[in-house]
Amino acid sequence: MLKILYIDDEPALRSAFRRLFRQQHDVTIAENAEVALDLLKKFKFDVVVSDVIMPGLTGPDLCLKVREFNPDLARRFIFVSGGFDRGTGQKLGSLTNRLLMKPYRREDMADAIQAITSV
Repeated sequence: MLKILYIDDEPALRSAFRRLFRQQHDVTIAENAEVALDLLKKFKFDVVVSDVIMPGLTGPDLCLKVREFNPDLARRFIFVSGGFDRGTGQKLGSLTNRLLMKPYRREDMADAIQAITSV
C-alpha cells in the first residue's frame, strides 16, 4: 500500500480522489500547497498528486521547493490540471513530471502511479 499525498483546492476533487483510491492506497489530503509542504516535511510519502493551479503556491512551485530537501520525492510528483497560463506551462515544461489533464480517467491515474513507483 502506497502513501499518497493528494493536493487540490477543490473539495469535490479531493473527496473523489480519496474515494477512488483509498482501497488500494493510504491517501492523505491537503487543500493547498502550503499545507502540503508542511506535511511533506513531517511525513514520508511515496507519491504526490498535485493540482497545478491553486491559490498561493502552485503545484510546480511546490515541487521545486520539495526538490531542495527531497529530490527523489520531487521526481514522484504527478500533476493534474484543467488548464494553465503560459508561465505555469513553462515551469511545467522545465520539470519531467507526468501531467494528467482534468478530467482524467481513474485508469490513467492508476497507470501514472504505477509507472512512478516501479522505477
